[in-house]
Amino acid sequence: MGKKLTILIFSFLFLWSLQAQDEENGRLFQGGVVLGFNTTQLDGDNFRGYDKLGMHGGIKVKYLLPNNNKMALHLEMLYSMRGSSENLIRNSTNNTQARLKLDYIEIPLLFSYKEWKIDFHAGLSFGRLIRANTNDFTFYVPEDFNKNDFSILLGATYLFNKNWGGTIRFSRSVNNAVAKEVNKDALLGHSLTFRLEYYF
Repeated sequence: MGKKLTILIFSFLFLWSLQAQDEENGRLFQGGVVLGFNTTQLDGDNFRGYDKLGMHGGIKVKYLLPNNNKMALHLEMLYSMRGSSENLIRNSTNNTQARLKLDYIEIPLLFSYKEWKIDFHAGLSFGRLIRANTNDFTFYVPEDFNKNDFSILLGATYLFNKNWGGTIRFSRSVNNAVAKEVNKDALLGHSLTFRLEYYF
């Protein structure tokens, strides 16, 4: 608990310092926080649909490119819950529903282009698996899963005003969720993310 609190305090101090630089240097930097949810699936798990719900949240830094008010670079640090589920909602009569939970710390690096009130963005993300739970997920145990994930991202943020925005994002893993030494079917992840963003 103490370690998590230290990280949280450090993160807010970091964002506050960026905001100070932002005001001093003509608003080249913006810090923000994001909160929302993922709906995810894994190709190769024999299930269909984005039926695994999970939390998505963290902090971000936006760097506005000098002499251009439309383009920016974004760096984020996120806690992202992904995985796979047999159904979106657990059936009370089915206590053995297959469900795989994969929790990641993600660091996306993105480029965005603003048109009207919409920031279109694309980029790459590195994820580090911090927890795996294979609840009735046939044939796999937590140790089977790759510690590292690399993904491509595409999305758009609608800016309600200078402080608030709403984002829809699609991500796809480019490497197998199962480690190479595990001789089993490939599992490639997809995610749809829906979140709110607040900029300081």
